[in-house]
Amino acid sequence: MPVSFGVFDDVVTSVLAKIRPESILDIGAGAGKYGVMVRDLLPSCRRIAVEIEESYIRDFELQKLYDDIRLMSAADLITDARNELFDVAIIGDCIEHLPKSTGLDLLNFLVYRTKYIIVLAPEYICQGMVEDKTSEAHISVWSEQDFTWHDAWAFDNCCTMNCILLRGYQATSVSLPQLVHLINAESVPVFDFHKEKIMRRALLQLHVRRRLEIINGQEAGFRCP
Repeated sequence: MPVSFGVFDDVVTSVLAKIRPESILDIGAGAGKYGVMVRDLLPSCRRIAVEIEESYIRDFELQKLYDDIRLMSAADLITDARNELFDVAIIGDCIEHLPKSTGLDLLNFLVYRTKYIIVLAPEYICQGMVEDKTSEAHISVWSEQDFTWHDAWAFDNCCTMNCILLRGYQATSVSLPQLVHLINAESVPVFDFHKEKIMRRALLQLHVRRRLEIINGQEAGFRCP
């Protein structure tokens, strides 16, 4: 289905409001939910959509929401976007449609080219093809265990939905610990599937693995905060 659950909509909005990106890559744009969100929140932000289904681009008039629309598989970004940078990449209800190895390759690729990656993915929800579209089938399972390879990330889960923030390698003015603290302190609401009821407040769990070296007797770190 070209739509996504609204469980963490306010968390995503809060993240974007604090980072204030100048460019966003929306992977698996579908009906354009995040295009609308970014347009309303940050009108000057450049919006780039990746969508594999041509009918969604046409039926949901994505050309009105995005500055650049790429009819392609998310996996093709790895070969087609090697020289591009994006402030934020959003993978909303999309990564479970990719083979696990492809999803991990894509995340690794994006870490080099972004300030932040926002991943939203369901667990336990079975889905096959929709209207004969093979791209709509769920074919990989994702949980917080799949992000422990990374050195800086945060996680929350509600109503079987996972929300993961990964800190990319590009420099930013808002560090991941700062961002997590601000969102948790704000008591951002987390909703049920259809955004009809507040279930609780956001509680992102921070995971940071610092790597320090001793150079000339002094501690040195090379990771952008």
